[in-house]
Amino acid sequence: MRSEQLSLLIDVAKYNSISLAAEHAFITQPVVSSSISKLEEAP
Repeated sequence: MRSEQLSLLIDVAKYNSISLAAEHAFITQPVVSSSISKLEEAP
């Protein structure tokens, strides 16, 4: 688990939107989705 992944998850919760969180982080929506999926898979 990386701090960037947690930061993205917090932004998704804050904005209640993956797209807005991606915009805020200056990355694409699929990157945010992938990052959250990896967090879900982490032990």
